[in-house]
Amino acid sequence: MRISTATLVLTLCFTASLVAEEATLPTAVQKSEATFKEEVTKISKKVENDLSEAKEKYIKALEREMKNATRKGDIKTAIAIRDIVKKMQSPSETSNKDTGREKAVTDLFGETHIYTQPDNSTPLLLDDLSIYKWRGGKPAIHKEQVKEGSVAFIPTGNNHTVFDKPYSIGKGEGKFTKIAFDVYLTEKEKCLNFQLNINGGWNYRTGLDGRAKYLGKLAYPRKRNICNLKVGEWQTIEIDFSKDFNAKPGSTFNAMAFSAKGHEGLIYDNVRLISELEE
Repeated sequence: MRISTATLVLTLCFTASLVAEEATLPTAVQKSEATFKEEVTKISKKVENDLSEAKEKYIKALEREMKNATRKGDIKTAIAIRDIVKKMQSPSETSNKDTGREKAVTDLFGETHIYTQPDNSTPLLLDDLSIYKWRGGKPAIHKEQVKEGSVAFIPTGNNHTVFDKPYSIGKGEGKFTKIAFDVYLTEKEKCLNFQLNINGGWNYRTGLDGRAKYLGKLAYPRKRNICNLKVGEWQTIEIDFSKDFNAKPGSTFNAMAFSAKGHEGLIYDNVRLISELEE
């Protein structure tokens, strides 16, 4: 069969147009693929941000429940929620925890921060003063020198508060052997009279002072003095209920006070209870 010249020319032209069309196809596909990847990236980022915001809101809700449980003295519930929050933290959020079960109790007592607490430590006061009803004035908030969280405190008088539920003294689950907090002195003359109400009495006090002896103006009788505290650095104070206050196992305490008069008060932060297992 003979093919006419006209037919051959038309065939060649048609073939050439197909080749030209196919030659531009990869470019179109590449543009489409790039657009698709860009859209997927945008969607992925939005989903990631939405999940992060939802997680943050959920953690804050849990932390509010931790705060409420602790305020009521329901330590088991507070610790259980605290452990859940810990598991929700990413590796980067938990990598700097050398000791302790979480930075989680953020907001056991605060709204935005996550704190490191030792395994045997239960927060009593970190950032949020409003969890307690203060009498004799409310502590002043201090932001320049902070040990944990976002703020520390300075006494403004005989600042004391009564807990909703008493805490038990002794070894074992749900009981405590010590109370601890951190202090910072800007001057040697700064001081504090710490008080605990045990079994209905306020006769359990420790005087803190940067001088050689306690010279605080609120000189209520004390069972112990801790003097010659250093100026310009954080120091941890631990008060053993049995050794320092001679409190017997089974005793309870339901109130605490951080007291100083005028401008003599030192800075304190990170108030917590210490527990020990029974041997």
